[in-house]
Amino acid sequence: MGLHFPHLRFAFFGTNNFTGIIPPTLSNISSLEMFFANGNDLYGNIPEGLGRLKYLELFNLEKNNLGSENEGDLDFLANLTTSLKALSISTNRFGGMVPHSIGNHSRKIEILYLGGNMISGRIPVEIGNLISLIGLGMEHNNLVGEIPSSIGNLVTLQALFLEGNRLQGTIPSSLGNLKNLYRLFLDNNRLEGSIPSHLQKCSSLRELNLSDNKLNGTVSMELIHSLNQLILLYLQNNSFTGYFPTTVGELINLNVLDISHNKFSGQIPSELGKCSSLNSLQVQANSFEGRIPSSLGLLRAVDYLDLSSNNLSGGIPFELQNLSSLLTLNISFNQLEGPIPTEGIFSNVTRLYLQGNERLCGGIPELHLPKCSSTNQVKNEKRSSMSNVVIIAVTVSTFFGLVLVSIFTWIVCRKVPKRNNTPAISLAGGGQLLRLSYKQLWDATNGFSAANIIGVGSFGSVYSGDLGDNPIAVKVMNLKKRGALRSFKAECKALSKIRHRNLLQILSCCSSLDYKGNDFVALVYELMPNGSLESWLHGSSILNLSQRLDVAIDIASALMYLHHDCEPQIVHCDLKPSNVLLDADMVARVGDFGLAKILQEATSPGNLSQEQSMSSLGIKGTVGYVPPEYGMGGNVSLQGDMYSFGILLLEMVTGRRPTDEIFNANNSLHNFCKSRATNYSNISDIVDSCLLAKLNTENDYHETDDEDKRMHDCLAAITEVGVACSVDFPNERIEIREALKMLQNIKIKFLERRVGVRRRTAHPPPDEERPLSDDA
Repeated sequence: MGLHFPHLRFAFFGTNNFTGIIPPTLSNISSLEMFFANGNDLYGNIPEGLGRLKYLELFNLEKNNLGSENEGDLDFLANLTTSLKALSISTNRFGGMVPHSIGNHSRKIEILYLGGNMISGRIPVEIGNLISLIGLGMEHNNLVGEIPSSIGNLVTLQALFLEGNRLQGTIPSSLGNLKNLYRLFLDNNRLEGSIPSHLQKCSSLRELNLSDNKLNGTVSMELIHSLNQLILLYLQNNSFTGYFPTTVGELINLNVLDISHNKFSGQIPSELGKCSSLNSLQVQANSFEGRIPSSLGLLRAVDYLDLSSNNLSGGIPFELQNLSSLLTLNISFNQLEGPIPTEGIFSNVTRLYLQGNERLCGGIPELHLPKCSSTNQVKNEKRSSMSNVVIIAVTVSTFFGLVLVSIFTWIVCRKVPKRNNTPAISLAGGGQLLRLSYKQLWDATNGFSAANIIGVGSFGSVYSGDLGDNPIAVKVMNLKKRGALRSFKAECKALSKIRHRNLLQILSCCSSLDYKGNDFVALVYELMPNGSLESWLHGSSILNLSQRLDVAIDIASALMYLHHDCEPQIVHCDLKPSNVLLDADMVARVGDFGLAKILQEATSPGNLSQEQSMSSLGIKGTVGYVPPEYGMGGNVSLQGDMYSFGILLLEMVTGRRPTDEIFNANNSLHNFCKSRATNYSNISDIVDSCLLAKLNTENDYHETDDEDKRMHDCLAAITEVGVACSVDFPNERIEIREALKMLQNIKIKFLERRVGVRRRTAHPPPDEERPLSDDA
């Protein structure tokens, strides 16, 4: 090939069944820029003379049988071209040591993947000279010695993979210089000492794996506080001691936490209940004591929970039976006692592990445990043995306490107008919202002043206010509007069942009489200081592309929770920009559940029961965002929400409402975008002109023509998702799971650095594919 294609620039042979050697004439193709032969059955060594390919930028040979497992296999690294930007030879049979001359390479190189081979020796100190590196992978080899501190010179590094070697010594504090580090995998080595405090400077870390080493010491609160962007945290199989930091509650994006097989002590932090995205929690084989925190019952997304082999005592929190996503619960080998819940995970003996807790009782019959009456009798006998002095003291104190409370209540009741003395509002499932009086809300909103109005909806107005030091938003229902009271009850019912960082939560409510004796109903929320998405799309302020993509992912995450992660499922029915609010950190919160429908367990996943269906005479939602099947008498469904979400995405890209005057019976926002979504040259025709202007004025997005194309590709990809969600036929729309995954991939692929590093799994096998893709 080197003889007959002298002007070849791009050669892609990846993922075939090619055998044999790499043609030795390759170095004759002087114009070669990219060579991909990954995923084949090639063997032998890499030919000499690659240094003559002065234009070569991307060289990918991963997942072959190249190399001889001997010294000298990597000699070719000394002769590579100075123009090289990415090299991957991972998952082959290369042996020998990494030559020190690797530090003499071009400082342009951004990707260097050598993992999954049989490379031995030490990591050369000279690796720190490659100051443009974004991804460095030397995992699953036979490397020994210490991690060189010179790696701290690689300040642009986003991913460092050194796991599965025999590295020793301590974690160098110089890693704290890597402020752009996104993934750090040092697991399955022989590292010692504590986690360096400098690591807390790596505030961009999303995935940290230090498991299966010989690390010790404590995990500081400051470290966990600083790494509050973590998604994966693996510390298992080390010798960490002390209390686990309560700042773990700040890791609201955390999906996996594994701190098992250490020497942690104290109580399991109750703050873990704030980690609403947690899927897997493993704290087994430590020395935790005290009770199981009832706050773990708030982990609605958790599917694996292991608290076994600790010193936990007390009863099993009944809140755990409400974890509808939980597939495995292991609380064995503790000192737990008392009754076992009977619902949720506790009704499935094949996924519940309780052994080693001798004083547990009750539960479902299949557990074959004794009834709880005898245990309760023992407890009663212990209580009866209390000294008479203590019993008398408690009794007298309780009596006088009740007397004081009665006197105080009588005084308050005389001073407070009777019309404000209504009980707290009961919600579905037995929950309650703290009731506020009409007077409190009157004072908080300056008498419901027109100057405090921040929004007007179908069933009422929203006022800003201050309740003490807390800014609030008060939604006052106009009870003269038909359906207003029903909307109020629907919102209370829906929001009493859900909790998610991308959903607006009710703080309080009021059902009372106003000063004229008229019925008064209101909902109270936390005030979102950045207003609604509507105001940002069609007002004077402008969201940049990165912010729009983040908002889209936030909304998709909320829908993912409503459709699949809460029980029963909830259909929002009125998804639109004015119902998406932005908090102080520009995190999107979906609100206004006045039209929401709760899917009954007896119905199919996509539809409501017959009594909840809608006719064309009672279409729910907002014109433009309502799916076409609702207008033809179709039932409320998850697919209906997907249509609204798709239209919202297209509005975020185009800046045009679905009711824009350019749309008519023969055209729509969906059709307007569909024909241009896959055509790079036409995507600019539909993009919001304000967004394009912002892209052109932001240096971060317009440094080169490649960057400009990357942004346009990103917009085209988002548009494709919106189009796929908003097709006319419900069964052809993609689900929210797929839409969320696509949006997350768009963010990783287009909005991070130009040559990205693919996301890795927590415990990859030695031959895991982490390819340098053709479009890198």
